[in-house]
Amino acid sequence: MDVTFRFVSFFSFTPMPYISVPTEQEYLASGAWGMLTSIDIHGCNPATIRNAEAIKKFTAQVCDHIDMKRFGETQVVEFGDDPRVHGYSMVQLIETSLVSAHFAEDTNSVYLDVFSCKYYDATKAAAFAARFFEGRDFNAVTLLRGKFEQSPRSIIKRKQQKVSGMAK
Repeated sequence: MDVTFRFVSFFSFTPMPYISVPTEQEYLASGAWGMLTSIDIHGCNPATIRNAEAIKKFTAQVCDHIDMKRFGETQVVEFGDDPRVHGYSMVQLIETSLVSAHFAEDTNSVYLDVFSCKYYDATKAAAFAARFFEGRDFNAVTLLRGKFEQSPRSIIKRKQQKVSGMAK
């Protein structure tokens, strides 16, 4: 069965396309070195994305929420001469890699990346971030990284065949 999720009106989000993420078993079976989730959140609360302390608070909370151990202090820097990209950028090292984001003030958007060699629930990360920044809508994609023992496509294909009854 494919792992997907869709947020609907009870979160006050516009319904979005399904986002497929690997289960922990699929991640481990693939032999992937890590996973990367890129989350784009649109129409965020302007006050929150323009507040360095709120961004630091979010970073600590999202790391806790997906069970990632922070390494060092969160770096939050405001920059960008071009109004289109002006805003804060955040980097937080974690023991298994990093969490980073850019907060685009012109569009009230957040561009968040979570990369880790330890499995995490990408749906939890995306949902938490969208709620924290009060986004109007968001989209996300998760990629497996590294040299694979088994092709992620072959794992997904076998899973789809089982669901459709075609597996032998």
